[in-house]
Amino acid sequence: MRYLNLLDKDESEKKQALEALYGFGITAVKPWQQSYMIFAEDEPLLLISKDDAADTMAQLRRWDYLQAVGLKGLPFLHSTVDGDLGFVLEDQISFIRSLIGGRSGELALKYDRSRFCHLLVELHVHSQKMPPILRPREITVEDVREEYLARQTEMGLFKTMACHRLYPTAFDRVFLNSFEGLEQNMSETLEILTPYSEKANQDLLPTGLLKNGRLGKDFWISDDGHGYWKGLAEAVWGPLIMDLAGFLGNVGFYCRWCESTGQNALTQYDKIRSLNPKELKLAYGIAVFPENVWNAAHKYYKGERNQDELNAVHDLSTARENDLARQEYWKRLLGVEWRT
Repeated sequence: MRYLNLLDKDESEKKQALEALYGFGITAVKPWQQSYMIFAEDEPLLLISKDDAADTMAQLRRWDYLQAVGLKGLPFLHSTVDGDLGFVLEDQISFIRSLIGGRSGELALKYDRSRFCHLLVELHVHSQKMPPILRPREITVEDVREEYLARQTEMGLFKTMACHRLYPTAFDRVFLNSFEGLEQNMSETLEILTPYSEKANQDLLPTGLLKNGRLGKDFWISDDGHGYWKGLAEAVWGPLIMDLAGFLGNVGFYCRWCESTGQNALTQYDKIRSLNPKELKLAYGIAVFPENVWNAAHKYYKGERNQDELNAVHDLSTARENDLARQEYWKRLLGVEWRT
């Protein structure tokens, strides 16, 4: 991998150095944020530099693999004349990719939801045969189950704190009034997830690259209407249904838990990668956990209480409403299939 130093070079010298490294003509090199925008003869490009060498190279190798197997949802990654995916620029790992004009995607928009769903299922399909050496860290159903088990334990602790407070607050009372339902939801989640934590059942779930992170917040709609990922920095390896469950949950939230909107997204995904009943059951198990209430309660009982009591109670009530709406949305979305 070659080393370049462009810091003290004028534009002409930068152009010559990058042309020699990449083998294509460059008309201009302009500073852009912390790096450079490159105007090549055929297209605009972006030169990106990262500090974490090992992590960046691992991401670039995965990017190169997905590009080679035909995934269209990533900006084109250019290789150097030596065949390297990047180079060292002033002690940072740097690479050049195509620059795509457009706008950030919005799941509240029908067209964008369709583009995102297509991006997600194509990523899943094209990544399933990725060699183990290229895969990022793995998450399993057991990891998720252990996290939810810990949260269930914490919720029990919050209940104890609320019950034994000398002068119970309004938040305590609202929390305790809803705890029976919360307990049922948490138990249902763990009941569904527990069998999938066993190795034999884990092998029944298709795995691949999961976009993870802020599903629905990190995609791009180009000027010509195509969808692209902004990057794969948060990608992990695991059961594909976890990604789809996160996406469909976000679709429901942004579309006010509209069943038909969620069903359209689910159907679009299923047409390209058929889902089996075990995957749908797992998705329901993840979705039924009262995530919003846990966040509100954790913030109140263990976090920094910067809110006044009225706002805290309002947040808890809103969180419970959203959790209940999400659970009903998933029940209507999957019908009885998850029970199979």
